[in-house]
Amino acid sequence: MMIKNLKSFRFLMFWGFLFGQTCVAGAQVTTLLDAGSWRAVQAVSGTSHACSMHSSYPDGRIIFIHFTPDGEMLMQLSSPAWRMRNGASIRFVVQFDELRSRNMNSTVIYMSDSPAALLQASIDTRQMDNFIEDFIRSSQMSVIFRTGNESDWIFDLDGSAAVSEAFIQCVERMPTTTQP
Repeated sequence: MMIKNLKSFRFLMFWGFLFGQTCVAGAQVTTLLDAGSWRAVQAVSGTSHACSMHSSYPDGRIIFIHFTPDGEMLMQLSSPAWRMRNGASIRFVVQFDELRSRNMNSTVIYMSDSPAALLQASIDTRQMDNFIEDFIRSSQMSVIFRTGNESDWIFDLDGSAAVSEAFIQCVERMPTTTQP
């Protein structure tokens, strides 16, 4: 589906961040799979290709796990209620079931077309496979905020194995980038 047909403006906002404001209008976004409360998608704009898994709450909170054209894996969280200083560093923990927790350091980002703050954290390239494996095998993922007054976010991972498979296949189809 073309991005202009997407029902969720917040979804568009994240793709705009990944691809840059100038090329979003032409991005082709395709839903790869819906399973449980998760969706796997790919977006292509020219030679740029990104893969994502995301889930949301009815109140507008959203989580994205992206694999970017630069070969980076990002976790992005946003809530329409958040108002934070742009560029601030926010710590949170991601925990799958009762497994070892992962400390995440995120940066607050605002985009020109949204009043809501976005937290963005990089997932260490050495830990990407382990992160995805835990995502696949677990029944629950918790995001625990170490600062501020945000309560924990708990995500049901029903469907995560199927969505992860679609995500992995998307990543494997991404064109390789070369440097001169």
